[in-house]
Amino acid sequence: TIQAAIDSSAAGDTVLVACGTYTWSGEGTGDANGLLRMKNHITLRSETGQPDCVTIDAENLGRIIYCNNLTSIATAIEGFTITGGSASYGGGIYHLNDVTRVKNCRLHDTGYAPGVYIQESAPEYEYCEFTNHTGGAIYTYDSPPFLTPGPEFSYCTFFNHQTVATL
Repeated sequence: TIQAAIDSSAAGDTVLVACGTYTWSGEGTGDANGLLRMKNHITLRSETGQPDCVTIDAENLGRIIYCNNLTSIATAIEGFTITGGSASYGGGIYHLNDVTRVKNCRLHDTGYAPGVYIQESAPEYEYCEFTNHTGGAIYTYDSPPFLTPGPEFSYCTFFNHQTVATL
């Protein structure tokens, strides 16, 4: 599973995910925090680095990616479509005390929760697309201006949200 590869990786490793669709029921690794729990100093990357290559679908059974206490800017998520997440906070990605870099990802349709929840964190999003988040695309709590710098969004696009960001 993707989670088994993350768990067995060491600092500096890249977990390369083959093109395809990965689901909560198919991966069978989800817990209360999410389907995938990131690890410090690794890169989680789709085979091509493009979001059309790999789709991770939580099938509305929980959060998709959990990033907690990841304090290295060498921690990255690259080239995924992230969809079908369901959680009170951050159905797509939850950041807590985190500086993960998210690049070239598509976050789509995470129900009534915000697609991304950022608490006491300064993640960097670059070339990402946010679509169809009923609960809003991004929610930040105790991030900016408490952290310097705060979360960064470069070259990102936002489509079809009730709210784009709640700060």
